[in-house]
Amino acid sequence: MQQHFLNILGEYGIVPSQESPLLLAISGGKDSMTLLHIAYATLLQ
Repeated sequence: MQQHFLNILGEYGIVPSQESPLLLAISGGKDSMTLLHIAYATLLQ
């Protein structure tokens, strides 16, 4: 699941930094719906 989001971000040319909310959410072990919302918001920017 986590790698899937990183793959999506990579396809869109988005490389999360250490301070990225997405990366923090992943390392914090948030639930998948939170990751979905963060990834979606990130892709919309």
